[in-house]
Amino acid sequence: MPPMEVRFPLSFKLFSTYCLSLLWPTNLHLERQITGPSGWFDPYILATLILYSLFAFFIIKRKGRYPEALFSAFWFLVFWFPVANIIPLNRALADHWMYMPSIGFYALLLPLVLTGIYKLIYKKEVRAACVAAV
Repeated sequence: MPPMEVRFPLSFKLFSTYCLSLLWPTNLHLERQITGPSGWFDPYILATLILYSLFAFFIIKRKGRYPEALFSAFWFLVFWFPVANIIPLNRALADHWMYMPSIGFYALLLPLVLTGIYKLIYKKEVRAACVAAV
């Protein structure tokens, strides 16, 4: 069992690795291996810190305007925590552990994407470009 000094930074690397595999699911299999992070300035750890910061900013800025998004984010975090490898598991990374957290991940991502597409379509410049293209 690796010490906590190794497992804690590894959990940060796992978070961004899992998020990346949920966004771009390639090379998925049961026997995936992951190496420990090279330090706190590892790109995966920095990406996780950025994601955590964006999540905190979202919570502070929106303050209950989107309770479904907040519920989805907490769903993801609650079901991700047991596989975060803070408590030692039989392997560090297994894609099939992300079934339940992925529900919250996609429930959070879908409204954000659809809102962005909606806002993009209803901009006058985009409508004019579409009309000009037709």
